[in-house]
Amino acid sequence: MRASALERAGQTELAAKHWLDLARSPETVYRSDAIYRLAEIARASGNLDSLFILVSDYGRISTDIPATQRLETMISEILSELKRHSEAVDRLWSVYLSGPQTTEGKQAKYLLDRYRINYSFIPRKQTAPEFELELDKLDRSSGFNYGLTRVREKLSDPEWKSCEDMLLFYEGRFLSGIRHNRDALEVLTKHAERYPASPYRDRCLYHLARCAYLRDKDDIAISTIEQLKDEFPGTGAAADGLSLLGLLHLDRGRPEQAAASYQRWYQTRIGTKDESEALWRVGRAYWQAADYTNAASAFLLLAGFGERSDYYPVALYWASRACSINGDSTRADSLVNTLLSRFPYSYYSTLTRCLLPPDSELLPQNLETLALDQLWNSGSVHARKLALLNVLRIPELALREWNEANRELGSELGLYWWKAQLHLWAGNRLEAWRVIRNGLSRYITASGERPFDFYRIVYPLDYDPKIIHLANQYNLDPYFLFALICQESHYEEKIISGAGAIGLMQLMPATAKQQAKEIGRPFKEGDLYQAEHNLEIGIAHVAKLFEEFSGDSVLVLAAYNAGRSAAQAWFEEFGDLDRDEFIENIPYRETRLFIKNIIEHAAAYRRLYPDVIKTQQSKGTE
Repeated sequence: MRASALERAGQTELAAKHWLDLARSPETVYRSDAIYRLAEIARASGNLDSLFILVSDYGRISTDIPATQRLETMISEILSELKRHSEAVDRLWSVYLSGPQTTEGKQAKYLLDRYRINYSFIPRKQTAPEFELELDKLDRSSGFNYGLTRVREKLSDPEWKSCEDMLLFYEGRFLSGIRHNRDALEVLTKHAERYPASPYRDRCLYHLARCAYLRDKDDIAISTIEQLKDEFPGTGAAADGLSLLGLLHLDRGRPEQAAASYQRWYQTRIGTKDESEALWRVGRAYWQAADYTNAASAFLLLAGFGERSDYYPVALYWASRACSINGDSTRADSLVNTLLSRFPYSYYSTLTRCLLPPDSELLPQNLETLALDQLWNSGSVHARKLALLNVLRIPELALREWNEANRELGSELGLYWWKAQLHLWAGNRLEAWRVIRNGLSRYITASGERPFDFYRIVYPLDYDPKIIHLANQYNLDPYFLFALICQESHYEEKIISGAGAIGLMQLMPATAKQQAKEIGRPFKEGDLYQAEHNLEIGIAHVAKLFEEFSGDSVLVLAAYNAGRSAAQAWFEEFGDLDRDEFIENIPYRETRLFIKNIIEHAAAYRRLYPDVIKTQQSKGTE
């Protein structure tokens, strides 16, 4: 804080002394910041020897890739000015390859493309290993469109003819990534025929099988999966192929064959992170085959993992349903009671209460937090600093100490709560919610004592007078709307999704424009970032969906998330199923979770805010 204040006051030399003290301290969380600032000061003062050393040190200890890229770009500019062009170009390639999708990486590529014009020097070309690294990073970061452009640039260049193996594979992979499955199938088939010994062959066969499945070329898909399994036994690619085969059979109405494929997949995943997922799919396939005995066995085995698996409440629910169908009512009731006692506020408990009145007692799971004096006396240097910064209410700096304190104290859950609390105090409720969702999620659906701000973070309620007013206007359930907004934006007014959905109700501009026209409201896209306008258009859209789908809230949610045509197609295909089965049969994972979460959220809002509607109505009367 002192160094930053001195810099703001123009006392750069004095600030540099404090930055240097921090840079020399291996224990401080500010070491990388200090080195970064010293590098910028060295650049401004022309102390190039110090600058090179500092940038090297920063790259070694910092995990901030964009910051490292900025410093390396700074070095390349200096090298260019000194006419050390080969070194400058190497630095720029390094910057680009460390993160092709970052703003800094794109800037480095632009500088490379312009290097000859800017410095009258022809830079060296990218090597094949460098290009392979670039493509791999683009694949991992879902940069499929840009990756495809880059691959096709090289395919049209005769100098890259010797790399056709790599280029063809990645062309097919990126085409499949942007869902051009017909073209991807053609390219990947060509690759598989030309390069039987390719190092990319396992991935090529998997994506070939997947594209064939998506193009309804089942014979090709099944034979390719068998080929993958034979050529690469025991590998992750072969296991993924078995999972794909199960999905294919299930999608084609062959649940018995799907169960057999998933069972083979499960056997390869025992002891891995995918074990629970594989076992869940085995159980679901048996259920859809009406083999409730084997379904119960799979679900009971999954439930036996307990809280080690995220599927615990799911398994309890479906195991109870299968046991009930099998006539084992005693075990079914026991499973229901376990579900209700351990996860009383989960989606599955919400369903269970509709099927069977609970007679179980809640099993409290209290979230114990560490008090400030416990942090101070913990023996952790960083925990003491964390406690002190908490007392001073400087949450931004306290968060800097949190990671090291957590490492020293061994991932203490009570300390994890402090991270959420600090983000809330710093004015970032959304980040506080992400902390809880990622590290304390089991406390959301369980009963027990919680810190004061816990539910304020998980289930916020803003703009409730406006929401209730619009709900009454359209004869909608306000709690349904509270839950929908919580799921879509967590009540963040200015949020925008990767797909371009905007604001509280995550409206796509085209949908919002049409809806605004229907309710006679002028439309500007920028209005969607304002709560009042977003709610007026979004809730009108929800009301219209309720009218179109005859008041069926599950279909409304399916249409809101995946579109009207998808929801209608699912209703026509399996709309006669019970609603719990209907939701599980929806092929889009995102939509399944969307619906389940909103049902869970709506129950939570009713529990936590039982009087909010009466309060608003009484205010209106007054």
